[in-house]
Amino acid sequence: IINGEIGNNAIVKDIKLLSNYIVNDESILINNGTITASSKNTFGNGIEMSLAIETGGREVNTFAEITVEIAEKIAKSRGDKNLLSEFKNFIDKYISLVTSSKGFIGKKAMIVNTLEVKDSFIGNSAKIINALRVSNSTVLSNDEEKTEISNGALVSNSILQWGSEATTMGIVESSVLTEHSHVERHGKVTNSLLGPNTGVAEGEVTACLLGPFVGFHHQALLIAALWP
Repeated sequence: IINGEIGNNAIVKDIKLLSNYIVNDESILINNGTITASSKNTFGNGIEMSLAIETGGREVNTFAEITVEIAEKIAKSRGDKNLLSEFKNFIDKYISLVTSSKGFIGKKAMIVNTLEVKDSFIGNSAKIINALRVSNSTVLSNDEEKTEISNGALVSNSILQWGSEATTMGIVESSVLTEHSHVERHGKVTNSLLGPNTGVAEGEVTACLLGPFVGFHHQALLIAALWP
C-alpha cells in the first residue's frame, strides 16, 4: 500500500499493489491485482468520440453527466461555431475541476478478483467483480442505482453512468454508457454513446449515438449511425 488513504471499516485484503488511491468508508477490496493511479487523473473525461462519422467531423467530447440530448446537439450543430466554442470551453473547465492527483473509490464500493484498476473514479456502491481491467474511466453509482463491471469485462477511457453494466466479456472503449444501459456477451462498444436503457450484446457498435431504448442482442455490426 503506497501513498493511499483508507476510510473507516474498509477491507483491503490480498492485493498485489494499492497505490495513490483514496478508498472510502466501508469499501471492499479483495484478491485484486493492481489498483493504481498516476499523479494527474481526468478519469476518462474529455475523450473525443467520433459520433456518426468514424473518420471524424461530428466529434463530441465526453464528461461524466453527458446526456443523449447534449451529444445529439453537439454532433448535429457543426455549423454553429459559437456553440462548439462554448462547449469546448465548458469541457476545458470541467476537466480542470475534476482532475485529481489520486484515484478514487467511493463508499461501499466493491472490487473483487479484478486484474487491474487504473486512473479511475469508482462511485459509491459500484461493483467491479471478476473484471479484466478498468482504466482511465468514471463509474457513477449510488445505493439505489449500482453500476457493475464484471465477469471478464474490459472498460477503458469511458464513462459509465448510474445503473449501467458491462459484463460477460463486454468491451467498452472511449465511450459513454448512460444510465441503465448495458454491454454484455462479448458485445463491443467503441467511440459511441448508448442512451438510457439501451443494451448491446454479441455485436459491435462503433462511432454511434444509439438510444434510448434500443435492443441489440444478436451478432451484428452498427457503424457511424446517428440514431437518438
